[in-house]
Parts: sequence; structure tokens; C-alpha cells
Amino acid sequence: GAGSFLYIYAGTRDGYVFNGWTSSNGGSFVDATKSPTNFNMPANDVTVTANWIPESTPPTPPTPPTPPTPPSTDEEDETVTVTYSQYWILGEDGAWRVRNRQGQIVTSSWLCDDAVSSNGRNVWYLLDSTGKMVTAGLVQDASGNFYSLETEHNGYFGMMRYRNGYYNVGGQSIYIEFEQSHGGSFGAVKNASAIARLRDIYGVTSVAIGSDNCTYTASF
Repeated sequence: GAGSFLYIYAGTRDGYVFNGWTSSNGGSFVDATKSPTNFNMPANDVTVTANWIPESTPPTPPTPPTPPTPPSTDEEDETVTVTYSQYWILGEDGAWRVRNRQGQIVTSSWLCDDAVSSNGRNVWYLLDSTGKMVTAGLVQDASGNFYSLETEHNGYFGMMRYRNGYYNVGGQSIYIEFEQSHGGSFGAVKNASAIARLRDIYGVTSVAIGSDNCTYTASF
């Protein structure tokens, strides 16, 4: 909501140097020149853009595989765009929650933050019985399905992973395959080998929430 501070992080790009943050529709940055910083949300939807300029020296050799970029990231462009809806609030306990237009905290639900565009794909989060955004690396729902949520403070903290590919998890490169649904951006972990390795790293967080228990910010 308005006045809430949102942690943002631009990450790194081979061959480019971070050149500051800009906002398309209000809000303010604690320090727009820093890649990891905090953004003060306005009372409306806003698009936050990380700007990049080419390095003057040749790029360094490729690094090991990293998690696929979220739907709001386009590696072919010289900018990385992160878009948030206005409904997120940061509690005094340091946990993120979502409050609808009626002032109610959303609880026990998968949340699709589709009130804003995200390059054609929706972004999913999990809210527990108290409304806290779940940040566990491996979650098992009421139907026995497994899901993997982003645990790093990289600008996509808590977001459901859904793209097939290699993910850098706890210093390990793990290939995760997903059974996609809900338009393709909602993904249950499909391969048993990934589930086993994620379990070794994160353990398992069980929730009494089914994959059909969904809330959409666009309906607020």
C-alpha cells in the first residue's frame, strides 16, 4: 500500500553496469543509484525499471546456471522491469501481506498478482492462514503437490518458480521441471529428483491450501 517500503534488487548482467532506478508512476527510492535498495510505494500501480549501460571492458566469462528470470524480466533488452500492485503491505513483523480494497487481509490462498501486467505471465505467491507471504523453498499443498518459491532477496522474493530449467539453489545447480497450469505461470514441481534435492536443502513446508484456492488482485 501507499507508504510501504518494497525491497528491490536489480541483480547483475554480463557486459553491463547498473545505471540507476526509475519509476513510471510515482513513488520514491531510498537510493536510486544502488542496485539493492528500497522503494516507497505510491497509492497506485507503478512500474519500476532498472537501467543498464554497456561495460567499457569485455564481459567476464559465463557464470554457472542461475534461476530463470521471472516473467517481468527481458534479458534481451537493456532494462529489467519489475511491476508491483498497490495491495502489498509490509507489517511491523517484517512479513509481506496483501490487503484488498475493503481493507481485508487475504489469507490461506494462492495469490495471483494480476492487477498489473507481467509480460504476458501472471505472478503467483502463497499467503498463509495469518496472511503472511510464504517464503519456503519447497511447499507441499493439501493435494500433495510440491511447489518451489523464491527464497532469495533478488526482487522476486516469495514468487512461485514455474519455468523449466536449472536453478541455483544453495550453491547447487538443480534442474526443475514443472507441471504448469493456470495459464502456464503456476507450476507444480514434476520431477522427483528435484523434489528430493530441494527437500534436502529446504525441508518441506506443508500448507492446507489446494491449487484451486486462488485469489486475484485484478478482482479487488
